[in-house]
This record gives sequence, structure tokens and C-alpha cells, in this order.
Amino acid sequence: MHRHEPGHLLTQEMQALREHEPTSASLFTPDGIRGTYCNEITRPTLSRVAMAVARIFWEEANPDRMTRLPKFDLSPAPDLRLRRQRRAHGLDEAVEVEPLPPAYQPELVVGHDSRISSPELALGVANTLRLWGCRVYDTGCQSRPEFEFAVSQLQAVGGVYITGGVEPAERNGLDVVDGLGWDWTLRHDWERVESLLQHEVERPVRSAGHLTSESTRAAYLNSLQPLFKGLRPLRIAVGCVDPHQTRLLPKLLEAFPGELLVYPIRRHFGGRTDPPDALADDLHELLRSEELDAGMLMGSDGRACYLMDERGEVLLPEQALRVLQFGSFPEATTDHCGRYRLTPGRSTCDAIRTLARLLQSLSRSDCPMSWWLK
Repeated sequence: MHRHEPGHLLTQEMQALREHEPTSASLFTPDGIRGTYCNEITRPTLSRVAMAVARIFWEEANPDRMTRLPKFDLSPAPDLRLRRQRRAHGLDEAVEVEPLPPAYQPELVVGHDSRISSPELALGVANTLRLWGCRVYDTGCQSRPEFEFAVSQLQAVGGVYITGGVEPAERNGLDVVDGLGWDWTLRHDWERVESLLQHEVERPVRSAGHLTSESTRAAYLNSLQPLFKGLRPLRIAVGCVDPHQTRLLPKLLEAFPGELLVYPIRRHFGGRTDPPDALADDLHELLRSEELDAGMLMGSDGRACYLMDERGEVLLPEQALRVLQFGSFPEATTDHCGRYRLTPGRSTCDAIRTLARLLQSLSRSDCPMSWWLK
């Protein structure tokens, strides 16, 4: 915590300190809401952001009703359902006005990552979304890919995920996705939230929504298991930051004919073209000493991943795409920051699914992984 009282400092000294005080960066970034916990990101801060998020989802779910609500700098449309209102506007009071349809509570999923500060922040966000007229499914602590799966599984219109992404542990924030799992963008979505927060955010409806706890862990596991069948006996090493993925991988590969070495990583990384040198060197030594077929580093967001061949060389994004698309596999795309989106069906960005695609590609040939990169 920081002290704000000046104490016995002189006025001139206080003025000089204020002039040289660094200005805080905006919480709105291309990756979502991000800031330092306690200094910039607090439970009231994210709860206020959740008010604007809930109002946007509510407006999209109830476009007819929002025309009857007051908006900033605009006059509200008159409620012509009442006879006296129709008389006041010079309309025929005998004309029957079509009643408004019942309000629809947008269904939103709320989850959080494994940071120490995330459960408290998620609780404040979930309660705010409920008070602002949303039906909230609390899925608890889960990886980002599992959260996106929950949004699809529960057929929600979107979701709010409390996370610091690939940033250090003292940072936190939140991401918002739509019903298809696509992130809100800075230009079209977060700028709209920022403009709403410049005023007092009003509740779109008086009645609060509902909050229920849901678990999609078993369904998520069942959706991944078929991807790890029909593989040849390979020896793979995987380093994970997310504890959920660290525990989930051995369960998925119980019937794997090869050998899987999973080890935890204690630092956050991802969102770059290459992994940190220290982590790459550690996996390089493991691949060479154990004579493994391939290796992978999974980033802290559960989506970013970095592939390494049997020589311990990190694959460039173009080389990784060549391996992931080997044979008749459908299209794979990358943001050149370690994240790969795979098809067919619903486009997904999941490091575990990327690992499954890698094993499937390696199982189609007896050639070493480095042979494909010549």
C-alpha cells in the first residue's frame, strides 16, 4: 500500500515530486485489461469495468428495450404504452401499442486463472454482472482454453476471464470473449467500455440476474481424449506454466504408447516469437540428454506454445505451421507470438490441442522432426 499524506514535506518539494511523478499507463491494452494488482487493479476497479461490460452485453441482447432507456447526451424515447403518454404526444390513445418482449438475461461465463489475486477479483466481477441483469455461470479456476470451451459448452453469449495473461505474477486484469471465443478488440470494444466509464454506468434493469456454479472439466477432458489416439510411440518433453495443464496432460496420455515427460515452469512467459532463452536452454539440454523426439514449452496463458525438434532447435512460426499442417490436416494459423488456431469446426487456440496435432503429424512418418525443416 502507498501513503498519500505529505507529512512535513515543504510545498515546493511536493510540487517538484508531482511534476516528476510518472503517469500511469491506461488499463486498456490490446490484450485486455491489465495492471499491477493493488496499485492499478483492485476489486472495485474491475467491478466497475464489469458494469460497462454487462451493459454492453445487455444492450446487444435486448435491442428493443434499450430504446426505452436513457442514454448519455440523448433524450430517452417516450414510453408510448401508456395512454396518457400517447395523448401528450398527440397520438390516438385508442391505438394499441405492441408490448415489449420480456427482457432476456445475457448468459455469461466467469472464470479465472491460478494467480493468487484472481479468486477475489473474479468474485467481485461475477457479483457485478449478476446485479447488472446477467445470468452468470461461475466456472472457477481453469486454464484460458478450458474457459473458452466452457463458453461454448454452456452456449453463453460471452465470458469474462480474470487473468494477467502472459505478464508477471504481480500483474492481473481481465479478458472478455464473445460467444465464439474471440477476444474483444481494443478499437471496437474496449474503447466503448472506456467511453461508458467516463460517466456513471446505470443498471439496464432493476431485477438482478442469477449466479450458479458450473464445472466443464469432465466435458473438456472428454473432448481432448480422442485427439491422442492412434499415435506411434514417441518420446516427448513438455514444460507447462499453467498448473491445470500440468495435471491434465498425464491423464490425457494414460494410453499413449510412448513416453511423456511433463515438468512445471515457475515463471510467466508467452506472447513473443521466441521463448525465453533460459527456458529454451533447459529444454534443449533435456532433449539432447534424454534423446527425445520433440519438445514443447506451453505459455502461461495456456495458448502460446513453442515447438522444438530432437536437436533442441526452436521452430520458427512458419516451420511450426509446416509441421502442424503435414499430410491432410486442415488449416492452422498463427499470430507469430506462439499462438496457433486450429480447424476444422470451431476455431480453437489451445496449447494442448496444438500438442495433439504435433503428435499426429509425427505419427504419420518415421522421419525425425528436423528432417521436415530442411
